Amino acid sequence: MFPKDWFTQSEVIVGHKNELYPIRIKEAGRSEGTNTVYVCELLTGDQTLFIPYDEIVAGKLFSREYAPAERTMSQTGREIQHKSSISMKNAFSKIRIKKETPGNMVDKILAVQLVNDKGQKFTTWSQYEAWKLNEEFSNDINRVLAFGKSNRTPLGHYTQKGVSGNYLSMGAGLREQCETSNYSTYTSFDIEDIASRLMDLSETKLGTDDRNFLMATGERGMYQFHKAMEEYTQLFTPARDNSRIYKTSQSGVQMAMGYGGQFVEFNFINNIKLNVSVMQMYDARDRNKDFHPDGGVTESYRYDIWDFGTNSGEANIQLVGIEGQEAEKHVYIPGFHDPFSPTGARAKMTVSPKDGWEEHKMWDGGVMVKDPTKTAHFVYNG
Repeated sequence: MFPKDWFTQSEVIVGHKNELYPIRIKEAGRSEGTNTVYVCELLTGDQTLFIPYDEIVAGKLFSREYAPAERTMSQTGREIQHKSSISMKNAFSKIRIKKETPGNMVDKILAVQLVNDKGQKFTTWSQYEAWKLNEEFSNDINRVLAFGKSNRTPLGHYTQKGVSGNYLSMGAGLREQCETSNYSTYTSFDIEDIASRLMDLSETKLGTDDRNFLMATGERGMYQFHKAMEEYTQLFTPARDNSRIYKTSQSGVQMAMGYGGQFVEFNFINNIKLNVSVMQMYDARDRNKDFHPDGGVTESYRYDIWDFGTNSGEANIQLVGIEGQEAEKHVYIPGFHDPFSPTGARAKMTVSPKDGWEEHKMWDGGVMVKDPTKTAHFVYNG
C-alpha cells in the first residue's frame, strides 16, 4: 500500500534488500481511501521464498527496477515514471516500457525551457517526454544487466506468467552470476585485505603481464579508498614530499597555494594493477535506502573487483543477445497524431482512433560471465 499511484502493472520494484526480494506488480494499483494497493508476487524460481514482515512494514522505501516481458506475444510494458497531464544456460531478459502522448500536448510550448543533466534544452512537452522515455529505459537496461535476478526454478522451469498468459523468464544479472564467488564482508576497510584478494585472483591463474583489474565502488567508497591509500603511503613517502602542493591564484592573495590529489590506482607486487572507478548506481538514493554511519548510502561502500580479460580467447564479461536481432526495439502506434506528423493531417491511415499516439520500447538481451572466480566482492557489514 502506497500513498500515491506511483508504480504500474508488470514492473519489478525492490525494497531495502534489492536483489534478494525482487517484487513484481501483477495488477494495476487500486484505490483504497487515499492510498493505492498493488497485487504483487516475488519474481523468483524458489517457490518457498517469502519476504520477512520487517521488510514490508510501514516506512520501508521501494523503487522501480524494470518491467520484464514474456518470451513471446507480450503486450505491454511499464509506463515512464514521469506522469504528465497527458541459447545459454542463463536466460535472456526481456523488458519493456511505454508512453502515451495525448493530442492536446502535441508541440505544446513550455513556459520555461527544461534542461537535462547533459545541457540539452527542451522547448516543447513532447520533446521532453521523448527524452524521458529513452533515459528511463536506458536506466532499466542498466539495472537488469547489473542486478537482474533469475526466476528459473531448480528444475529449470518458469512458473510465472505475464498479462498475455505466457511465461516470464528472467536471466541472472552480473551480480547474481558472481555472488557465489569470492564474496566477503568487512566492517573496517583495509588496503591489505584488497591486496590479499588480488593475490588470490592472480597467482597460478594469470600471467604477470595480464594482471589488470577494475574495482567499482560508489563515491563514498572512492573516498574511503583514497583515505586508506593516504595512510598506507605514509610507510613509503618522506614527509618532505610536496608534489601535492601547487601554486594557484586568487584575488587579494599574494602567494595563493592549493593542495590536491586523489588516489585512483594501486600497483601491487608481481605486476598486479588495480584501477578504481565510481559507479553512479551505487550512490543512487532512490534505489539504495540504507544509510552508512559515516554518511551516504551503504551501497556506496561496496567494492566489486572485475577481471575483464579473456577466457579461452573470449572476453570474460560480455553482453549477449539474439543473433541477427537488434537488442533494443522502438515502435509507435499512430492515432490522430504521431511523432512524424505531430500536427495531424487532413486524411491519413491510422491504427488507433485516439487523439494522440503511443510509443513502445523493448529490449531483449543479457550479460554473461564466463568465469565468476575472476571476480571478487567486498560488502560493508556494519
